[in-house]
Amino acid sequence: HEFKQHDHLICTLCGKVVEFCDPRIQNIKTSVANFFDFKIHYHSLNLFGACKDCTAKINNDNAASQAKTNLN
Repeated sequence: HEFKQHDHLICTLCGKVVEFCDPRIQNIKTSVANFFDFKIHYHSLNLFGACKDCTAKINNDNAASQAKTNLN
């Protein structure tokens, strides 16, 4: 592959994948390469968690569950 960065946010709930590029990651990569005297050809970074849609659904479900509990 001929890319410098290949970074993703991956939702573990729905599987949504968002590709992003942040210059700070490039800076870290350069610093690490310099420190270890290592030539990095490319990298891939995957960050796993919950997307905003799934987080909102969880929060809504929790609020509905709490409201139901309070009624009982």
